[in-house]
Amino acid sequence: MARLPLALSSSNVLRFSLVQTPAHKLHPQAISIFESLSAPHMMLVPPSYVIERLDECPLASNALVGFILVISPNQGGPAGARPFYEAALASVGAVLSRPTPIGVVAMLILASFSTQMNAHGDIARYLKCAIQLARDLGLNTETGIAALSGSEKRRETLRSIWWSLVSLDFRVAASSRTPALIPTSDMNLRLPVDPDAPAPHPYDSDAEVEASVMSSPAWSVPPLANRGITANMLVSQKIMYNAVRFMSDSVSGALKGADRIRARTEVDASISAWLSAAPSAIRQCRAQVHQDPRSHKTWQAFSCVLHHCHARIQLWLDDFHQNILRSPSIACTSRAVTEVVGAANHIAKNFSKPMIEYSAAQLVNPFSTSILFSAASALVVSLKLPMPLDSIAANASALELLIASIRAMVATWKFGQGKLDFLDYIASLCDAPAVIRACRDAELQRKVEQAAFASSQVSSSDKNGPLSPRPYLRLEMISDISPQPNATPSSTNTETAAATATEPAAEALLSTSSLKSFAIATSSAVESAPARSASAVGHAKLRI
Repeated sequence: MARLPLALSSSNVLRFSLVQTPAHKLHPQAISIFESLSAPHMMLVPPSYVIERLDECPLASNALVGFILVISPNQGGPAGARPFYEAALASVGAVLSRPTPIGVVAMLILASFSTQMNAHGDIARYLKCAIQLARDLGLNTETGIAALSGSEKRRETLRSIWWSLVSLDFRVAASSRTPALIPTSDMNLRLPVDPDAPAPHPYDSDAEVEASVMSSPAWSVPPLANRGITANMLVSQKIMYNAVRFMSDSVSGALKGADRIRARTEVDASISAWLSAAPSAIRQCRAQVHQDPRSHKTWQAFSCVLHHCHARIQLWLDDFHQNILRSPSIACTSRAVTEVVGAANHIAKNFSKPMIEYSAAQLVNPFSTSILFSAASALVVSLKLPMPLDSIAANASALELLIASIRAMVATWKFGQGKLDFLDYIASLCDAPAVIRACRDAELQRKVEQAAFASSQVSSSDKNGPLSPRPYLRLEMISDISPQPNATPSSTNTETAAATATEPAAEALLSTSSLKSFAIATSSAVESAPARSASAVGHAKLRI
């Protein structure tokens, strides 16, 4: 199994060799970092396939080097990676005009790279280009793949390219709560084969059965037995995406009445059936992590469990919100609250805790930050409910683990600071309904994350190292700033400078959004809040 390499040297020797050398003639340590650190998070394609073809595709080589620089400590951050990003963008036209499998992989790397360089909306743009290129080549069908190669090993690699796109599409769609770009009708391929997984019995290996698992347009996803971690990861991602879609359709009103009940029943059954059929490497990953704590395969199993818990949260989240908005005291004993809070605690205990214990943030996909944020948001709400003291203590402890794991992810991947800022903000609100209204305000979250992204670009340019935790994001800092390096004043006191510079914009925001009512509610309700509730809020605020 691939092992995590030693971190990049604190000196700039490696960066100098990368910048001074053509991108396709990579420093050996850079290749090692790509193979063991970057590639497993971006693709299911064997890293050797990419390395062997860098000479054919300048887009792949420039995007690869830039991504290594931007995520590595003491390598200049986005500023150091900017020349490679611009060179990669200049090569996009050549890739689009002449589709090749390595060109599809290059667009996939660029999509991941773009999340570190610009507003996160760019990832969807480049992912869409990669999907179209793959369709032009026929990578979305077994017939198209067979036409490209007669070798089964080569065909398996081509399938892995398409499934890499599907995996990233599921992650982006679930994170942003937007429709997936790839329809289920484009998933009629055999699922990837894990080299280290037991071969299925020949009578149990059926291409049509495998295709039906991923290509079914229904809410229900059939369980898949006798398959390895990679195939199960894709299935768990589809179930997670279905649960997120159910949540979004419930909120918008597109799904209601008997159709909504039927859809929830099917997704709920899929969640349970998948876990029952999953291999022991997934079901027992928490107990087995000590055997191989630095393996990507180990943490892929944890990711499957994370998808399972996130699906549980999303499936019941709308009811969780609606019940609490109707009556916080009565909602405490509802199934929706039990399911959501239980799943959030499970993530904290069985994902965040081992990730922190084994310092494994580098082995966890950066999109997992969104799932950790969803669980933490639910626990912030729970701490403002009239629950028994032992439940409050357990939820506060779980929230502490979730916040610590998000901080570790932010420090490692420079991705997600805005989610920490938003958690800090909602913890300061006076009651559970106020928190829920903030969590359902997509525009408010966008502004907070945009402000955090702009600030992180400046911070990473000034400090050649991982992002350090920033102070509590005051309301004055939430404004219509675009993610440009010069949008936030480069001052020694970033918070004070930003607050001064954006005060008029913040006043306008407070007068035109729900923030004003939240601020009024907070100031009036804190004085009358019961001592126990205030203590719970303070406990959560302290942890964040």
